[in-house]
Amino acid sequence: MCQMAPGRAESPLPGVLPPQKRPPAAGGAGAGGNGNRAGQLREDTEPHLSQTQLGACVGMSQRKISYLERGDAEPSLEDLRRFCLYYRISSDYFLDLPNGLSHPRR
Repeated sequence: MCQMAPGRAESPLPGVLPPQKRPPAAGGAGAGGNGNRAGQLREDTEPHLSQTQLGACVGMSQRKISYLERGDAEPSLEDLRRFCLYYRISSDYFLDLPNGLSHPRR
């Protein structure tokens, strides 16, 4: 399931096929927090992966994926990096931060 398809751009994670995003379903669950965002990404992207399949793609156990989706655990920086690389999203999106945040001034 995590194999690169012919003719696709190279994935940032070796051997991982990046998913194709689908628009969120109307009236779907909100993205209020890391857990909801993790589950929402897995359910709303193509190909649809089980927690076990996603775990194999990003190097996490099914149990850890489940804990993250339920909000029973917080993602480490490495977990965040792996999700962002796999889904090709920014950490701001995963963390549900508002758009337009600026970098600190020096």
